[in-house]
Amino acid sequence: MAVSLSQHFDRATLERAEGYFRAGHVVSVAADQRGGVESEVRNARGEVYRQTTEIEAPSARHPKGRINGLCTCPMQSNCKHVAAALFALASGEARPPAPAVPTLSGPVQSWLRRARTLRETSAPPDPLLEPRPDDYPAAIKDRLCYVLDTLQPGLRIDLYKGRVNAQGTGLTKAMRRYDLLYRLRSDGAGAGFLRPVDLDLVGQLARARLLTGQPTYGYDLPEALQSRTTAGAALMRALCATGRLFGDAQPEAVLVWAEAAFPTTLGWAVAPDGSQRLSFVSPTGDPLEVAPFGAESLWVDRRTAQIGRSRAAAKQRYQQGRDRQSRHTRGPVIHSARP
Repeated sequence: MAVSLSQHFDRATLERAEGYFRAGHVVSVAADQRGGVESEVRNARGEVYRQTTEIEAPSARHPKGRINGLCTCPMQSNCKHVAAALFALASGEARPPAPAVPTLSGPVQSWLRRARTLRETSAPPDPLLEPRPDDYPAAIKDRLCYVLDTLQPGLRIDLYKGRVNAQGTGLTKAMRRYDLLYRLRSDGAGAGFLRPVDLDLVGQLARARLLTGQPTYGYDLPEALQSRTTAGAALMRALCATGRLFGDAQPEAVLVWAEAAFPTTLGWAVAPDGSQRLSFVSPTGDPLEVAPFGAESLWVDRRTAQIGRSRAAAKQRYQQGRDRQSRHTRGPVIHSARP
């Protein structure tokens, strides 16, 4: 039984790997002394990375088999360079670095036979990339929920999965975290409830590294999430427009976007028990949570269930620029002590 390449690399990685192979970036591919694969692949800037890849046949412990490819690139394992080398090996166009070529192991030979058989077969279409209506069909009850995460240094979005209640008036209490990136990287099964706006918004959040639990290092995102944007108030406003942005993982904690942008200042916020604490406050004295979201500073008012843009950061940058300009034009100012 052979190992399928598509079960170990996401579609975006395979497409980039095939592009590398067809562009001639695979420098060499050869079997090593242990029956694995040694290769070298050059990136678009001319840097050459080395790969060592082992392929294990399917077993009871690993029903899909295993492809363990190590690379000297920043990705380090099972990257597009590893996949590009395997494309070259399967095509029969591999160029060994030395005349002596050891015998490939059984799993590698089995994978090569399968790859050559499927070489001319087109990949099945990704269901997430097919057209789908903007509105929810009546049979679809699941909803993707965006929950504000304020436990990080800046605002992030935690993805949850909710379900419409029997009356159709709102969501049930059972909102649970939903690892959308993992599901899209596997086969996308169970993600048919996503609407086009969800794929667009999650793509923007993922590109900006604003999803809770998302690594900060770069890696290829699933194809369905590939989009570019500058994160900030516009993205948060779009999340509010779905009606599925929540301050907490509770169906009644829906947040509404406030169009009015006002400066946030420090003041004494009064708690229900009468105690006071120093906090950011609104012009009406309500306590606010203020944190950056991408390139802009936003405020959250839990009492009114609103979120909006803060002018504090913009005013501070403007004043700093004025101060630098003033020092440059007037020169240093020397303050003398009073007699």
